[in-house]
Amino acid sequence: VISTQSTGSGDASLAFTGSADYTATLWSATSGDALASFEHDHIVRAVDLTRDGRHAATGGRKKKLRVLGVTDGSLAESWSCVDAHSDSIKRVLFTDESGDSLLSAGGKTVRLWDVRQPSSAGASLELDLASNVNDIALCGDTLMVAHGESVAFVDAKTLVTKREHVYPFAVHSAALHVDGQRFLAGGANFAAMVCDVESGNALEVHKGHHGPVHCVRYAPDNETYASSSEDGTIRLWQTVVKNYGLWVVNDDKPEPTAAVAPAAAPAAVVTAEAK
Repeated sequence: VISTQSTGSGDASLAFTGSADYTATLWSATSGDALASFEHDHIVRAVDLTRDGRHAATGGRKKKLRVLGVTDGSLAESWSCVDAHSDSIKRVLFTDESGDSLLSAGGKTVRLWDVRQPSSAGASLELDLASNVNDIALCGDTLMVAHGESVAFVDAKTLVTKREHVYPFAVHSAALHVDGQRFLAGGANFAAMVCDVESGNALEVHKGHHGPVHCVRYAPDNETYASSSEDGTIRLWQTVVKNYGLWVVNDDKPEPTAAVAPAAAPAAVVTAEAK
């Protein structure tokens, strides 16, 4: 798992990763050098880094939630909660740059923590769901929650569910577009879908993966989005098909490089093999 920190210009300079080697590591995104590492007791399944790069959070198989202070390239634990969930922690997310408010997802619950308070005080808010949480993602004041075969739209400040859409397959990940009109969903259907927020209907279904899709996210500029799969690949798709970056579109006759169905327009794809 990976989280990146962005400067005000949007250029990520730090990356923070969690690994099956029981460590969480801070990296320079420019040089690729490891700056610091923090040992855990088990697999680190979830990490996040505040936008200013001063606070990091981790969670994993041991169900322990941690906040780490980042100072001069070093990591030190500043807050923790043992047994923050009844099951493995799948995702952690800071709600703002201060690092004072933290969301965590594990088992069938999403919890909001005020890390200025001792962990014994418990979570500030809690959302109980009918099935295990697979993913959470923030966009403004909306928290996207993928659980079971559903995608829930949750108020990030109150953890009250505003709407929910159910699909005929397990949904592993979801992400909201900044326009608030569409969202991404991916899961056991092996596809990256663009869906309508109001109806939940698929507007585009992009195929090409040969395994379940475990994560979907929009790029910071919202011009592209990525899907990662159990097949060991990450695929990049254009939000609107046009000349952009490495994509060169033939205006007369676009040639998609991956199967797309059904979609308003074919999307170009770049595939990177995971090592």
